[in-house]
Amino acid sequence: MPQIVASAARPSQPTHLHKCQFHVAFLNLKEIIEMPTKTVGGKVSAKGTSIGTATGYRSTRVETGRYIVVFDPPFKDIHGFSATQIYSEEQGSTLDNVVVQSIENGQVQVKTGDSSGHMRDREFTFVAYGEVA
Repeated sequence: MPQIVASAARPSQPTHLHKCQFHVAFLNLKEIIEMPTKTVGGKVSAKGTSIGTATGYRSTRVETGRYIVVFDPPFKDIHGFSATQIYSEEQGSTLDNVVVQSIENGQVQVKTGDSSGHMRDREFTFVAYGEVA
């Protein structure tokens, strides 16, 4: 059964009740609470292979600086994905980066690059969160 959620927004100096605005939304709280989710995370080497135990994904280097992370099993819906380059040397620049190119329920494609903006093979770590298929 749908639940009603109401909130009131009032002007900074209300003088009459009729100046209040009410926002009502119908939510099926049971569906929201029971939505199964999962988190998948891992480290990918500059060669595109997984570092350590790879659970729920496999990774591939497509070309210099371009990688695909495939989720197995795929997500029904990815709510968020984040990746960060691992640069273990002291000279690592904050401009060295990872760019997420595409997010699909079964895979994510990322680019890694150097501080000059050129695509370079780099190690990175990632985390994906979403609804289970």
